[in-house]
Amino acid sequence: MVFKGESCKGGKFAKERLSIMCCSATWEKLKPLITANAARPRAFKQNNVTPDNLPVTWKHNKKAWMTTAVFEDWLNQLNETMKKKKRRIILFVDNATSHVVSKKLSNVHVKFLPPHLT
Repeated sequence: MVFKGESCKGGKFAKERLSIMCCSATWEKLKPLITANAARPRAFKQNNVTPDNLPVTWKHNKKAWMTTAVFEDWLNQLNETMKKKKRRIILFVDNATSHVVSKKLSNVHVKFLPPHLT
C-alpha cells in the first residue's frame, strides 16, 4: 500500500478514510463520533485496543461515510444524554444528505446551516 503522492509500482493506493463529528461548548465537550472503514483497525489489534475503550463513539462502514442510520443513532444517544442531564440544547449541522432528523427530539433542537456554507 502506498499513500497519495508516492509512486505506486505493482501495488495499490491506500484508501484510508476517517470522518469525525464532534460538538463542544465553552464548558462542555461531548464524545466525538468517529466513522471509519474498519470495526477494529490493524493498529488496534497490534496494541490490544478496542473501540469500546476509546473516549469516542466508534462506528464503521465500508466507505467510512456518515450515513443516516449512524447520524440518527448518534442523535438519539445525544438526546438521551441531555434528557438525563435535564438540559435542552441546539445543534447546528450542515445540510449533508446523511443529516436527517426523522422524529422530534425532546432535548435536542437541530438547526441546519444554509447550503454551500463551509
